[in-house]
Amino acid sequence: MDATFAGVMTLPAGGLRRVKAVRRALESTGAEVVHLHSSWAGVYGRVRRLDARVLYQPHCFVFEDLGRPYLHRKFYRLAERVLGRNTDVMVAVSERERALGQAVAPLATTVLVPNRSDLALVGSRPISAAPRRAVVMCGEIRSQKDPTFFAAVARRVRAEGVNAELVWVGDGDPGQRKALESSGVRVTGWLDADGLTEELDGAAIYLHTARYEGFPLSVLDAAARQVPLVVRTAAAYDGLGLDSFDTVPEAAMMVREYLAGCSTAALRNLERIRTQFDPELVAPAVARLYRGENA
Repeated sequence: MDATFAGVMTLPAGGLRRVKAVRRALESTGAEVVHLHSSWAGVYGRVRRLDARVLYQPHCFVFEDLGRPYLHRKFYRLAERVLGRNTDVMVAVSERERALGQAVAPLATTVLVPNRSDLALVGSRPISAAPRRAVVMCGEIRSQKDPTFFAAVARRVRAEGVNAELVWVGDGDPGQRKALESSGVRVTGWLDADGLTEELDGAAIYLHTARYEGFPLSVLDAAARQVPLVVRTAAAYDGLGLDSFDTVPEAAMMVREYLAGCSTAALRNLERIRTQFDPELVAPAVARLYRGENA
């Protein structure tokens, strides 16, 4: 059990049993606030009205996934609107997510609590003993993060004769992990903070390939360690001025350009991210959230 919590429980198998387990936990603790994080938690805690103030924090809105069929996305948006009726507060980690939250749950209060990195912030890049040639992506190996896209970039970069090592920090779906490795990507598995810091400090570029995001913690980790970064085009990054790509050839081109040298504009954009997602802003925002001062 994590010492941070008074108690930890494992939900039983089956959706209905999980809905009942959430209600039993609420009754046994007498909690006044229920904080639901991720889409499935949002279902278990909002399919029926709870006798508490309900905070819902999605882990991305799945209806943003343009890789899914149109009717599927319409269904997921409708589900969020229906469940939104049993929501008191929508918790968003970016301005984009806040706008989406307001759209699907107009009766709820929508509050921005910016994401934060737990890695040590550095003012400049740590000195490297050798030229940095690694291209790093962090996250769970699953469709939302699009490991297939990253693998295609790895193959393209290698075919173009670029001297770079493609690295995926994380783990997940075994089949997609095997596909990454078959494309020449080094998959590290999940790492602790020290291991992640070491990988980022050895990176020449952080390349984020997810199809859609709320706002990814891994991008903040890269910014914390002053790693030049480029992202796949997504509304979550609006206003940050980040270099972005839509296609595999565009991503490969950015890898070549960033390996040749990062622009001063790109470094300024890292500072913009660090200012907007300042870790010192998070704890007060969460305290206000739980006290109901945002409502």
